[in-house]
Amino acid sequence: MTGEMPATPAEPLDPENLAELQIRDKNRWLINLRWVFAGILVLLWGLVSLFPQPGFAHPDQLLLVVALLIMGNLMLLWWLQKPACASGNAYRHLYQLTSLQLDFDLAAIAIVVYLTHPVNNPLWVLFIFHIVVSVFFLVFEKALRNTLAIMFLFTLFVLLSDGLLLSQAQLIRLLLSNLLFLLAFLLSYRTARHAFRKERLFQDLLEKTRELSVADGLTGLFNQTHFFHLLTKQITESRARNRPFSLVIFDVDNFKNYNDRNGHIRGSLALQQLGKIMKRAFRKSDILAKYGGDEFVMILPGTDKVGAYLAAERLRERVEKEVFSGGEFQPQGRVTISLGISSFPEHGDTEDTVLDRADRAMYVSKETGRNRTTIYSSDLENLDLEDV
Repeated sequence: MTGEMPATPAEPLDPENLAELQIRDKNRWLINLRWVFAGILVLLWGLVSLFPQPGFAHPDQLLLVVALLIMGNLMLLWWLQKPACASGNAYRHLYQLTSLQLDFDLAAIAIVVYLTHPVNNPLWVLFIFHIVVSVFFLVFEKALRNTLAIMFLFTLFVLLSDGLLLSQAQLIRLLLSNLLFLLAFLLSYRTARHAFRKERLFQDLLEKTRELSVADGLTGLFNQTHFFHLLTKQITESRARNRPFSLVIFDVDNFKNYNDRNGHIRGSLALQQLGKIMKRAFRKSDILAKYGGDEFVMILPGTDKVGAYLAAERLRERVEKEVFSGGEFQPQGRVTISLGISSFPEHGDTEDTVLDRADRAMYVSKETGRNRTTIYSSDLENLDLEDV
């Protein structure tokens, strides 16, 4: 085994990161659209100022709405940059921001429609646009609530504008408008449902692809490529937090003999069994990987060399006591492992040095009798193993 790290390929895109990117793009799209809405209102303000219409909004009222949109956009841009929306677990916060933006837009559209008389001008179609956007951007229940709120507000505005006693023609027009709102919701939902289904299938496929790209197919542990990525990440985090971590490397003693005596199928089953033992022996926060062949490696975050030694010894004893098919043919009469330990930053502060020194410690374990654990120290560099 060599401790030299190969070039690490790009990490596969995580489905959670993809979902976060999508919801972040939706928020930016809404903010950009709001600038367009504000520009349209400024244009409308200019037209109303030049050509006043009876019963239409006063130009100053439209400017107040524009000011509201600008201030709202600036606040939303600030919120989008908040630490909660920039952290690794940002999806929930970003979705809340999307919902807040659409609530804000609904209030702004409602004010504009009310000020410009909801029946005698075409601006009420902004409600339909809002319904379509809500369906594609929000969950079903929230989009439905927005649609029902629009139907209520439009009805209220018509009654406030035309009075409680509507003529038959006015009543039919009101009912048709609300029916149009409901139809816009249903048609949009049907279209969105197909889009969401395809998106879910894509997410599932991406998740399966990611699992295959980071996991060892035999043991279910992380593979070597992903291990290097996680080791680099762990060193970065440990430096930032000034916390230690330990690296434990081991391989199976005389595994070639095991394969020769039992066959490669049993050898593969033995490695699978080892992977299961490792999962039971270590914490969920520990990083377990198959390094290659019969070699395994573990990263133990927040663990010094003493804690790593105790954890490694527990694993060694479990493996020694485990019954492996064909293990009686091993030189020691059972399957055993030899382990080496190095700690960051005590034994090294780079990926290569931590790996090299854990590997050196494992080599000493093998050359001094096998079935044992060795912690790296500088004395090991000068140890003449031929005299041991």
